[in-house]
Amino acid sequence: MSQSPDLIRTPDQRLRIYVSGDPARLPAERLAARQAVESLHLTPVTVDVEGATGRQVATAYLGQSNAFVGVYGTETAGDSLQEFELSEAGSLPKLLYVQAGDRA
Repeated sequence: MSQSPDLIRTPDQRLRIYVSGDPARLPAERLAARQAVESLHLTPVTVDVEGATGRQVATAYLGQSNAFVGVYGTETAGDSLQEFELSEAGSLPKLLYVQAGDRA
């Protein structure tokens, strides 16, 4: 899935951070996560099309990422796709944000 942490990267390769979450929910929070990743000169990997975040897509993007950020509302935090993504992220570093009182 993810590359070995001791792998030497060539100058054109960047660390990729997979930012998960339904684009219809918490758009401001997802944007803030994306901007934070970009401000660190890292590459945010997001899927911003509703319905496009299936298991195969998540697996493909997580396989190309070096860390995982989950941005969820309380109503989606227990969703099977989010649970799948957390499991699929394996040993990747993770940061989870769960908004209380989801505005769905």
